[in-house]
Amino acid sequence: MKLEYKKICRYLSVLVYVVYLYTSGLASYIFGTWQNIIAVLLGAAVLGYIANTGFPKIRIVKAIKPVDLLVVIMLIALIFNNADIKNGSYINTVATVSIFLFYLVSKNDNRWMEITTNLLFYGGLFHAVASFILYLLPNVYMTYVMPLFVSFGYESTLLYCVRNGYAVGLTPHYSTNAMYMSVALGAAFIRLTDRRFKGKPIMNKINIALTAFILFVLILTGKRAHCVFALVCLFAAYYVYNSDKPKNRLMKTLALIAIGGIALVLIVEIAPDAVPVIRRFIYMSQLEDSSLGRNARMLLALNLFLRNALTGIGWNGFTYYYNATFGDWLNVHNVYLQLLCEEGLLFSLAFFAFFIVSFLHAWSALKKSRVQKLDGINESFLLYSVYIQAFFLLYSLTGNPLYDAPFLFPYIFGCAFGEYYYRKVKEITAYES
Repeated sequence: MKLEYKKICRYLSVLVYVVYLYTSGLASYIFGTWQNIIAVLLGAAVLGYIANTGFPKIRIVKAIKPVDLLVVIMLIALIFNNADIKNGSYINTVATVSIFLFYLVSKNDNRWMEITTNLLFYGGLFHAVASFILYLLPNVYMTYVMPLFVSFGYESTLLYCVRNGYAVGLTPHYSTNAMYMSVALGAAFIRLTDRRFKGKPIMNKINIALTAFILFVLILTGKRAHCVFALVCLFAAYYVYNSDKPKNRLMKTLALIAIGGIALVLIVEIAPDAVPVIRRFIYMSQLEDSSLGRNARMLLALNLFLRNALTGIGWNGFTYYYNATFGDWLNVHNVYLQLLCEEGLLFSLAFFAFFIVSFLHAWSALKKSRVQKLDGINESFLLYSVYIQAFFLLYSLTGNPLYDAPFLFPYIFGCAFGEYYYRKVKEITAYES
């Protein structure tokens, strides 16, 4: 019975997070009031704690790992210098705190990881199918789906996307749909290496087809950065996964790049308007400011950082400053500069260190496992970890993945995967030596 309640808590905790991240803009329809949303998010963290340690008890911490200390510092910075809290807005802060608490209590256990990747895959596949159907039936989208998201203020953007052939899906913004597809692509890609499907040719073909379908829908969103980053990160993950075959992986990687490059040139020359993401590249190149104001916001964030270099202006403070100055609610679209601006040098370095250390741990663990043929290591989870973390690092140059639950949650899952197996690999290699 003891194991059963932990299993239930484990599944419920992960289910809450995945449902929340895949229902951006619909949380109020599902969970009700903002108080309910906060209670559910905090409850997910508590369930994660119970699932991995038992019912809450007072415990003596014998040794705090460096990565744990980084997360604690990040949480302190997030809670005690927070513009959202000062302005009476709590949901986004609670969501961020909740997922980092989940990381702390869950990264020492791997029993929740399979259900997580399965939920990410099937949830993403649902959105991919819905996006494709609504892409084919724009009138259905505008009549029944778009009214659900009018309150977010993106109606003109959604209309523009639909009329220009971009797949918006069941989201308040096509960027959110691109995030869904990017996460789902990673969850689908690792199924190609999953031992559960070894020796099952039909399932392997199905998984290849579904991965290709999700990538196709990602392209239909028209989001340039997501498409480019997804392909780069797939190549990076493939490259490290084949560390045991250094000569073959180089030739195969170069061949894939060459084939992709030739296909891209042919599409641009023959039918550039047929592919939304290429059409968007061409359109954006013709604008006077192809950055869509991002460069100006980056300079503003840098200026605010220089004026508050030590402690910054507070978590999410940039959006409030920008709204007070220009009347719009916008992030910097560069996580690194926004962190410097909002957290200053004192705390932003903890975030940067966490990003880098987590990625290097996942990369190192996967490489060692492949080269040394280690037993007891789920390399599919490490493959997802490398993919999603590489994507996060790149996407942070042009977007807001640290502030958006649809990408932050899957990213933190990947960090936990990587940290668990990094320690596992260290234990195995230390024992064998």
